[in-house]
Amino acid sequence: MQIVFHCGVHGTDQDGVLKTLFQNRDWLTRNGIEAIPRSRHRGIFEKALDSLRGGAATREMQETMLDAILDNDNIQRVICSQPGFIGLPARVISPEG
Repeated sequence: MQIVFHCGVHGTDQDGVLKTLFQNRDWLTRNGIEAIPRSRHRGIFEKALDSLRGGAATREMQETMLDAILDNDNIQRVICSQPGFIGLPARVISPEG
């Protein structure tokens, strides 16, 4: 399974990518693709990152997270879109990088 994290650009997307994906949900599902609404993955990735503290997720943790966000079982690609995936705008780029 491929998981696509669309990071977007803060303040520019206005959810256009997600709206387009959701308008085409039937076609996407028939082709093994599921776009995940933010409400379904909100908090899940953050909690996982906090608990892992830089470590790798176990297979069980990965399966639990996928079960929580997916509606369909026969998906080959998952698309998650969230402008904040890479962090708070003020902390994305700093003097350290």
